[in-house]
Amino acid sequence: MKSYAVFNAEQIEGLDAQYYPVAPEPKITGERLTQVDRFVENTGVDLRHGGNRAFFNPGHDFVQMPAFEQFKTPEGYAATLCHELVHWSGSTARLDRTFGKRFGDQAYAREELVALSGQSAPSATLQ
Repeated sequence: MKSYAVFNAEQIEGLDAQYYPVAPEPKITGERLTQVDRFVENTGVDLRHGGNRAFFNPGHDFVQMPAFEQFKTPEGYAATLCHELVHWSGSTARLDRTFGKRFGDQAYAREELVALSGQSAPSATLQ
């Protein structure tokens, strides 16, 4: 049997950075924005949480969001949710906007501009 001397990385001077523990990602600071939650609830959107991507699924007509706790700020969560709600509002069951068929085509770019504009207005009022 062999024995080894073990030290805490903080007890050693001049150690390469790779040996120090990585700081955990900061948790969200702040509470949910109740006015955003109320607004979303009133839209009637099928809102689902899970995974690590935010998107609108036009085939099944729902918005998917990562968990609230995965965002760095409540405002970041709200901005992302508002962006996806704008995409949701454009479905054939609502405003019937043309989404575009693939990333980079003109209709896709136009829809992204609409979504960015739609996310900006609520975000500005939350400041």
